[in-house]
Amino acid sequence: MRTSPLPLHPPLLLLLAVMTLVPIALPTSSPAPSPRPSSPLAWTRPPVLLRPSTRLPLAGCPLTPPAGPMGTAPSGARQTARRAMVGARGVVGDVSVPSTDAIPNIVESSGVDKMLRSRARRALEASGVLAKWLRGSPEEESIYCNLPSDPEDREFDKGFCTLNPEGPGLRYDPELMLKPDGVVEYAKVATRLTQIIATFSGLFFAIFRDELMDEQDGSETVRARASQMRAQLIELGPTFVKVGQVLANRPDIVRADYMEELTKLQDKVPPFDSKVAFEMMEDGLGRPVDEVFSKITTEPIAAASLGQVYRATLRSTGEEVAVKVQRPTAASDIKRDLYLLRLVGSAFNDIAIRRIGADALSLLDEFAENLLLELDYKQEARNIVDFQENFAGDDSVKIPGVYPQLTSEKVLVMEWIQGIRCTDLEGLSRLGVPISSFIRVGVESGMRQLLEFGLFHGDPHPGNVFALGDGRIAYVDFGSVAEISKANKESLIDTVVH
Repeated sequence: MRTSPLPLHPPLLLLLAVMTLVPIALPTSSPAPSPRPSSPLAWTRPPVLLRPSTRLPLAGCPLTPPAGPMGTAPSGARQTARRAMVGARGVVGDVSVPSTDAIPNIVESSGVDKMLRSRARRALEASGVLAKWLRGSPEEESIYCNLPSDPEDREFDKGFCTLNPEGPGLRYDPELMLKPDGVVEYAKVATRLTQIIATFSGLFFAIFRDELMDEQDGSETVRARASQMRAQLIELGPTFVKVGQVLANRPDIVRADYMEELTKLQDKVPPFDSKVAFEMMEDGLGRPVDEVFSKITTEPIAAASLGQVYRATLRSTGEEVAVKVQRPTAASDIKRDLYLLRLVGSAFNDIAIRRIGADALSLLDEFAENLLLELDYKQEARNIVDFQENFAGDDSVKIPGVYPQLTSEKVLVMEWIQGIRCTDLEGLSRLGVPISSFIRVGVESGMRQLLEFGLFHGDPHPGNVFALGDGRIAYVDFGSVAEISKANKESLIDTVVH
């Protein structure tokens, strides 16, 4: 049975907030007062000291010394301490965050006085922390976010989008790459925005209704809602499928029932028409498919966010290969979505910096740049070659071969990997691969990528990491890779060693 909540008026809310913050054990020392002379949160008087007590002569009380226990004025030493305390704070109304440095040792120690002083100090310090969190600070940004805070530094930090590496190189520029060109494109953006709003508003309303109905985790309704979210991400296209894949690797922010559904986005996305895929193969290969492959599956073996994979046999050598074909509208859909995401991010960027210390636009640009690089299969082929050179001679890691002469921007031909998903524990047991040794191999290969090569696989979800029958670990899908600077590599090494 539900009970209606009691009405809470603003004064009562303030009182409850203070009562909640008072018992919190905060450090006994506080930073120097904020140098800002005027602030929307400037205090006129600490709320816990609205009723000054003669037993607790704190800053903010009347300047007239209270009477002593026998009706006499306090001693000269105590008056001097009090003047020093008031002088340290200055005028009460000009202080943004109250100082509590002078609170101790004003009244002789006793159980009640000590408790009152301690709780008053904690309340003032807690309110100062709350005020600082509300208005944010550059220091918080540097703590929570490793992206440059200055706009010019952020621009300088952006890499080069090597969509055309044979040319001079194309620097990532949102205005150049994402901005719609012409009235027709803006109309498509407006239509897309309407679709996204309609899809997510319906989903959020359904989740909110489930919360009101007290649906328990793992219930049929919650599982159905998680399945609905997965279906709607697929409906919205590659960008949102990619977002779902990222969230599927974050158990710290996604519930288990939702994460179980999101993991299906890693290699179980509905494919597009194979007829269109074969036409794209011929365009990419520059000749009929039958001339290149003696055998090829009529339907894809797997489909993911950006493309789908066919299994084929090379006519020239008889080798088994995987043929990856990009979704025909992936590039245009992704650029349109990224443009909309940047619009939303720019609207909330200042709030994001103040509240969580993260630059929303820089995060979005990092995501956008990596996603645009994944659209170029020629770049992925070069990434595979780099990984082959790095792991040459390592008998525990398998990097598939690649055929650059058969690869184009939207078609990639690489060696077929016959293995099982790294999360299939029963499959590992059937292969006779000890789980502990396979985990060790995975950790060692990951550490080598980070600490030795400085080039690492940027999307190692279970759909891209396989176990082979001989115990080796195999990586596929090298569209998303990243490099680590020498300074960051040294920092990681220091962290691991020490």
